[in-house]
This record gives sequence, C-alpha cells and structure tokens, in this order.
Amino acid sequence: LLFLVDPIQKRFVLQKAVLDSDSKESMLEKIQSVPLPLDDRAGILFSVYQRKRPFVFKRVKEAQFFDSNERILSIVGKKPGILLPLLSQGRVIALLAIFKHEEKDIFSNENLEITKSIAEAIATSVGNSILIENLNRER
Repeated sequence: LLFLVDPIQKRFVLQKAVLDSDSKESMLEKIQSVPLPLDDRAGILFSVYQRKRPFVFKRVKEAQFFDSNERILSIVGKKPGILLPLLSQGRVIALLAIFKHEEKDIFSNENLEITKSIAEAIATSVGNSILIENLNRER
C-alpha cells in the first residue's frame, strides 16, 4: 500500500495498492473509505510520519493501533509487515506498507535492507514526480 502525504488537506491518501486477493476492487474501495487524518488518529501511520523511521511488526497484536489502523488491518489481514516513510529532501512525502503472505513469515535483516533500498528508490521517483507536477502547475 502506498499512502501519499497531503499536507494541504492534512491527511494520508491511498495512492496505490498491489493486492494478491480475488476481491482487489472491493478491498481497495474499503481501504479508501478509511479516513486517515495527518494526526494522532491515524495511529501508527502518523507515528512513522512523525519519527521518519520504519516500523516493523512481527505480529499485529504486538502493536497498538487506533481505529483507522484496525479497519485497514481487518481488510488486508493481520500479517507481519513493515511501514516505511518515503523521504524527499528531508520530509516524509509518502508511506509504504508491505505485508507478508503468511503469518509465520517474518522479515529477515537482509529482507529489511532490500526493502529499505527499494523504498529509497520509490521515494526518489515520487519526489521527482511531485517536483515535475509543481513545475507544470507554475507554468
């Protein structure tokens, strides 16, 4: 799941979801219906945004989630995952949430490093896209 940060409307916006379920469209609609304000009510999303550090959870029960997070997890399933901030010029522009297929799977240190590297590349692409969009708007 890729959540963009909308600083103007002060919320997280689901931009992209790659899901491995037969009911992708209904799942995507359900996730998009969950309000995610850019404040404490967004739970762990806001915590990762504020701290600018990834959050890894082996079992969802270990983490404390607010209502919005509980609704998202009830849709995608309570699997191990990682929530990564995507940084551009020192600010968080998006959050990337990746969940494992099986509950027994955990992220190895090698998988975490690869995931962080991929997140950096995605952040660069998203940041460049935002800059191009802003330049086009100014014209």
